[in-house]
Amino acid sequence: MASISSSELHFSVDSHLLLELGERLVARESIALAELVKNAYDADSPDVIITLDKVTKSGGRIIVEDHGEGMTYDMLIKGWMRIATGDKRENPISRKYKRVRVGAKGIGRFACRVLSNKLVLESVAVVGSGRKEKVSAIFDWRDFKTGSSVGEIGISCTRQRVDYKTDTGTKLTLEDARDVWKEDDLNRLQNDLLSLVSDYVPEVQVAEKEEKREDPGFQIIVHAPEFPEFQGSVSEQFLKYSWCRLIGRISPDGKPRYQLRVRRLQKDLQYTPTRTFAEVGGVYFRIDFFVYRREYFAGLPISLNDARNILRERGGVRIFFDKFRVFAYGMERSEDWLSLDLDRARVRGVFREYAEKDEDVDRPFLDLPGTYQLMGAVFLSREKNPGITMSITRDHLLDNKAFQELVKFVRLGIEWMTVQYARFAPESRGGPPRKEDPLKPLEIARQKVLRKEDVLGHEATSEILQSFVMARQAFEEREEDRISEISMLRVLATTGTLISVFEHELSTLIRALITENRRLVNYLEDLPQSHRSKLKDTISRLQTWADSIEETASQLGKMMGRKSRDRPRSYPLRDLIDNMVAPFNYHFETEHIDFKDDGLPADLRMPAMFRCEVYSIFLNLITNAIKAVKNSEVRKIHITGNISENEIRIHVLDTGRGIPPDRREEVFKPFVSDSEPDLLFGEGTGLGLTIVRNTVDTYGGTVRFIDPPDDWKTCVELVFPQS
Repeated sequence: MASISSSELHFSVDSHLLLELGERLVARESIALAELVKNAYDADSPDVIITLDKVTKSGGRIIVEDHGEGMTYDMLIKGWMRIATGDKRENPISRKYKRVRVGAKGIGRFACRVLSNKLVLESVAVVGSGRKEKVSAIFDWRDFKTGSSVGEIGISCTRQRVDYKTDTGTKLTLEDARDVWKEDDLNRLQNDLLSLVSDYVPEVQVAEKEEKREDPGFQIIVHAPEFPEFQGSVSEQFLKYSWCRLIGRISPDGKPRYQLRVRRLQKDLQYTPTRTFAEVGGVYFRIDFFVYRREYFAGLPISLNDARNILRERGGVRIFFDKFRVFAYGMERSEDWLSLDLDRARVRGVFREYAEKDEDVDRPFLDLPGTYQLMGAVFLSREKNPGITMSITRDHLLDNKAFQELVKFVRLGIEWMTVQYARFAPESRGGPPRKEDPLKPLEIARQKVLRKEDVLGHEATSEILQSFVMARQAFEEREEDRISEISMLRVLATTGTLISVFEHELSTLIRALITENRRLVNYLEDLPQSHRSKLKDTISRLQTWADSIEETASQLGKMMGRKSRDRPRSYPLRDLIDNMVAPFNYHFETEHIDFKDDGLPADLRMPAMFRCEVYSIFLNLITNAIKAVKNSEVRKIHITGNISENEIRIHVLDTGRGIPPDRREEVFKPFVSDSEPDLLFGEGTGLGLTIVRNTVDTYGGTVRFIDPPDDWKTCVELVFPQS
């Protein structure tokens, strides 16, 4: 009989699993970064700094740095280096600040693999009484090739003693970023990070006293020089959407002073009441006031409901005493220490403190904000506020005279702010007043003429009345045209919504295509050499198609996205046009169209406008020119411009059919189209030039057709005042 032998079997893990897990668990780059931010929060860090360095081109660098407790060598071995560790399940509460740990599945290292080809990890932690150690490790993810075992690949690691004054924390440097970052990616990142901002902690630095264990909050700060509008604290990015910011101060001698910055009106107001608060001492507070109206949150990459939820969770006016939060104020749902919700709920509104008479404001108390329309903090200290005393339980301030004056001081500022809101915000009184019949003055004048017929005479009266009839008819005809134009614009607006949905779906498909293409690249190594060249050609074509579709889809985002209508900016025109026409380059090449915009000075900037408006102007003019030259023997479109002391002058020239001088004004009217249907750009609605003129007029400019220079058929001239 044959002998039987026995042995033990052990699982091994292929290196390809790291990439597979990363791509399946991390849907996009912004989520990958959010996972690393969660790790910083779980490490009891007061902040995390994300630096995006040269990421608009391939091979960029991403740095994620925190000031948490760091990792010891043992923690690195047993935690970071161990796949699917159960540490966060076994220890769900952080050691120092008792935070509920939010990291899950231990996918931080997989996020690093998705984001870049190489990771440099550096961490400083306390390893014993009076001793700190720094561990460093380098992960080159390209070493983890398909077919190799994870456990067989060595990681370079060093450890060294450091001075005890060295700050603890972890720094992850992700080198050779795998993907290029674009504005849409930053939008998604901001959206994902907003959901992680746990606390609003303005102008508070963490005390370095080891005996303190109160959670100082968690700030997320973004450094992205290539995307300046996204830089800074994520909390501050959210605060930009408040209606106003109120700042209050009490001088050491008890004199109060308030400042109000009304963001939407770019208006600064001051208020210095005559009363004093002698018992409080020197105080400073900062409060942002939010109005739950959709237009006030336009540009924020989250919905109005999401913003409302953030304020419900994190709103309120908090008190900080010696840089640490007093938890009973602005934290507990039952705590209404300023009596805002109480007074809002009363049958008859009252202002408890604000005694100034504002005859031009009717019943401002109806606009008194609730606790969770405010997000702010009051800053106190033992040194400046000796009359303010903490309770024995350390979660309240004693209700003495100094504290009562503090309440009155903050409440007075909020009431003054409310009066200004009632004065300056049109929606505060339930929306704009109902418009009167625009023909009512005409009818009043007609009645007056009829009453004066015996003075004017029958013939003169008849002529005047006939003029009234003609005026009414002209108005009604104009109104019919306006209603037709509005109807078309409504249809176009609905189409815009559909395009936004299409752009979102298209972006998802593109990312899926890119992901599948990466997998094909990884599978190359598993194929015989003879088959690799054929598959490489297929992969190359897929990548080319994906890049082309992505570039086209990005234009939709730039035209329709929130950031395109966030706030007016002055844009460099040539760069913007180069970016806008990039998807047309293939069409220019196949149709032999010579497009140039190098006649625009590099420093020529448009007046401060919404980006979607600049796109709308030049997209209409350029596509009109493309359709005009398609049947011409010479096909040229050039854009030139110059800057004088008082104006910006731009010319859009083409060699198409041209516009007869007697029709140069007619084509600016609604629904008048002079262009032929086009396979790529479709059939015109007749609204393009109308939209161009209306937009240019809004900014004090002019647009018209002028006589073109020699060798050109058409010249559109735009003139803007130089700001």
